[in-house]
Amino acid sequence: MSRRKASLHRAAKMKVVYIAGPYTATKQTGKHINILAAKLVAQQVWLHGHAAVCPHLNTADFEEAGPTQEVPHHRWIEGDLAILARCDAVILLPNWELSLGATQEAMFAMSQKKPIFYWPNVEGLWVAAGKG
Repeated sequence: MSRRKASLHRAAKMKVVYIAGPYTATKQTGKHINILAAKLVAQQVWLHGHAAVCPHLNTADFEEAGPTQEVPHHRWIEGDLAILARCDAVILLPNWELSLGATQEAMFAMSQKKPIFYWPNVEGLWVAAGKG
């Protein structure tokens, strides 16, 4: 098999994993800690052979400056759910249940019967990638 065909074969087998967890916080430093936590998990997903979708990084700080600061919160959630609909699985970060957005994402994933993993207990996801 050519290198290109092998790459396409691997890509077709990759899972696309959505990272859900708290984004907002009472202080700016808390928000940045939440973004960093999501980023570190997304990096682990990539290292274990899956593709990560990390909404924390997709729109980090968009609500603070420029024209997107006027976007209502529900629009961010709707967009995240549209992305989540296209993913194969979800990882819920610690304290996800304290976040309105992450709770909505978890409920949506459940309604779509998507596999849900609770960080750091994601061994089943790694096994699915052959990296157990």
